[in-house]
Amino acid sequence: MIRADRGLRELGKKCHLLLANGAFAKKPHNDENYEVRQELRDVVDMHEPHRRGNHFAHNKFVVFCDSGGTPTSVLSGSTNWAKTGLCTQANNAVIVDSPELAADFLNQWNLLKAAGNGYPDSLAEANSRRTRSASMAPASPSGLRPPPAARISSTPAS
Repeated sequence: MIRADRGLRELGKKCHLLLANGAFAKKPHNDENYEVRQELRDVVDMHEPHRRGNHFAHNKFVVFCDSGGTPTSVLSGSTNWAKTGLCTQANNAVIVDSPELAADFLNQWNLLKAAGNGYPDSLAEANSRRTRSASMAPASPSGLRPPPAARISSTPAS
């Protein structure tokens, strides 16, 4: 479960958060994110989709926007934003400074927000289309170096 920190509190309503119910929680709430949801509900602009059955939200990204709301960069990766994910699992996160890619992620955020508690066909269709909006420099000849626009950080395993 993530904990609200000072940074989110400082952002306040400028932070637009989709926080779905967590998976694998025990009763009475069946929601791993219940406590943090209570902490943040009146602090940030929170949207709370609730997944049912064997489904749970697993989108992990942040879109950074300038003061005018224009997307500038995006953070995404495999990192689970929970204490165990951040501190005990081998995960990664990539920050890409690309307004085009950030706009694609913001569009996805808006689709997820609009989907609410459901799984509309429009969301599946949007996720099935291939897009290529961000221009990325080719990898180095060794193929091991990321393009210059990407900053990569890895969360080490403990």
